[in-house]
Amino acid sequence: MARILLDLASPHVRLALRIYFNVILPLLGLIGDQCCKKRSQLRLLRKRPLEITHMTGWLRGTSAACAMYSMRRSPAGWLGFVMVLAGLYWLIADLVVSALVVPVNVVDRCPFNTTGPYQVMPTPHVMGPLSVGPVGTLFDIITGAQKTSKANGGLTGIFNKSNTDPLFRADAQDILGQWECRRVGKDSTYPFDTPPLSIVEDLVLRGLMYDPSSYCPTMLIGKNQYIQMLAWSSSVSDWSYEIAGKTSEEIATDTELHLWNVLAAVDLSTEPSDDKVMRSFNCTMNAPAVEFVLGKLQGTTTLSSFCLALTTNVYGYFTLGIPPVPEMDAAIASTLDTMIMMAGAYGAGVNKPPPSIPDETQGCFAVKTEVPGPVIIVFILVTATALTICAYWLLLIIQIKALRNQSPDEVALVSKDTPNGLLGWMKQAVCENGPTNTVEYRNFRNWTLAPSREMLGLRLIRKDQFISEKDEQYWDDESSALSIQTSSTDKQPLVTTQEVPATRTRAVLRKPVQCKVTPIRSHPPQASVTAYGPIAPSYSIT
Repeated sequence: MARILLDLASPHVRLALRIYFNVILPLLGLIGDQCCKKRSQLRLLRKRPLEITHMTGWLRGTSAACAMYSMRRSPAGWLGFVMVLAGLYWLIADLVVSALVVPVNVVDRCPFNTTGPYQVMPTPHVMGPLSVGPVGTLFDIITGAQKTSKANGGLTGIFNKSNTDPLFRADAQDILGQWECRRVGKDSTYPFDTPPLSIVEDLVLRGLMYDPSSYCPTMLIGKNQYIQMLAWSSSVSDWSYEIAGKTSEEIATDTELHLWNVLAAVDLSTEPSDDKVMRSFNCTMNAPAVEFVLGKLQGTTTLSSFCLALTTNVYGYFTLGIPPVPEMDAAIASTLDTMIMMAGAYGAGVNKPPPSIPDETQGCFAVKTEVPGPVIIVFILVTATALTICAYWLLLIIQIKALRNQSPDEVALVSKDTPNGLLGWMKQAVCENGPTNTVEYRNFRNWTLAPSREMLGLRLIRKDQFISEKDEQYWDDESSALSIQTSSTDKQPLVTTQEVPATRTRAVLRKPVQCKVTPIRSHPPQASVTAYGPIAPSYSIT
């Protein structure tokens, strides 16, 4: 499946995608709600029947699914399926972005880092004789680069340059060539107590080793007893400027000196008491670009210096009972590659002097952010859905504007009063129960729901007309006034309330007041009465 690799940090990519989805999906809902409204208006203007199920407005995914189940119809027609789909988009987008947008290592070419130690193979030059050993910073850089490239799945060989980059992964562009070792002859077996020198001499007689040779026992444990051993030798021994009366230029261009090979033998035994089984290899260099390095190198001395390094590559740590590595030929070739890179390093050292680097890149594992196929598919679907809804909205607007010339008043009325969604239907309900059709959304707080007197359902009433349950014990909706009179000795009314609107009276009289009316001036005692209104000023309540 296709994917996109970005040179950006994965947290930044995830944040950008989340911002995109959290902007485009709410925008899809806003425009979708306008589509629902415009679609209803267009059907009304065209004198077509409009089902109330098409006037739900835009619902969120779960609300749309619940409405679809309750009505057994899709809310807003086919737009209901888009509502459900938009809800699924939101969930899926969050999951795939969180789980699948991750950093990955990909094979690439990276800039060659020269801030730390590095080495570069030079152009051909005439220097020699030269001998190198497996010590120092240069050796550490080269062997580290070899191990890093192999661990990262890259090539091994003679690198044209090396550094300490942990993401180094050599490809063909980084390789000047390599040593190649192949098995020759049959394995040679010797008694466990055979001296190493005797084994080497026998191998020389049998043509499996050159003379002189270098050999290394891994660990001596007694006279003529050792754990393991190996030996190797070059076809050309050490040389000097005076050899065969040749000048340095003639020696540097001598094909025989340039193309020498190496014979090696590895002990396959694991225990000191085991017979010594020697396996032989013939190694040749396939790197025309650096043959000049081989021509200036002192073969015998250099191989002797690298003998211990070879035992480490072949046997690892000197531990009893450890067999040689399965890829013995590759271990020998890797040691010879290191030898050539050290001998050919510019100025025979690290960054001395800083050489020019023709190719300023190297094979590597580059850390990139992967945007996989599922994320790309969700991105395309969300974008395509949003663009489709926008196009449909514009189409509805154009169609309504085309009708404006025919009946502008009707278009204005339908556009203003067509209910859509929760607020639209709340406004419609208030208008139908109020004294006027002019209702603002901010006036909704003045309305409430209350049970009808017949207890047949709830109805909308204004808050200032609301009667609580206790109020209705003492008031009747048809009552418009209250008049209470209490006789005295002069037969004048003690309490009289004028006729007032019922709503005003309700605001004052919330519950019956138990009181005793006592005249200020002396008069015959009177019985206690119950008053439901304000007390006249000529009396006091005790």
